[in-house]
Amino acid sequence: MPAHFIVRPYVPQLEMLRRADVFITHAGMNSVHEGLWHGVPLLMVSMGPDQPAVAARIKALGAGLRL
Repeated sequence: MPAHFIVRPYVPQLEMLRRADVFITHAGMNSVHEGLWHGVPLLMVSMGPDQPAVAARIKALGAGLRL
């Protein structure tokens, strides 16, 4: 892990999103809503059954990219 990375078991997500330049997320609806609310571009790695559709829609709207 690079020295400038910080790894924690828990972080206050809403506080972090206020300061974030990008939000790497699994594209769950709550996370997507929180990222959009804070105006943070989303980098989505969808995993669950509903998440690919959510990620595709966010990408189509120009609010994020899907891996």
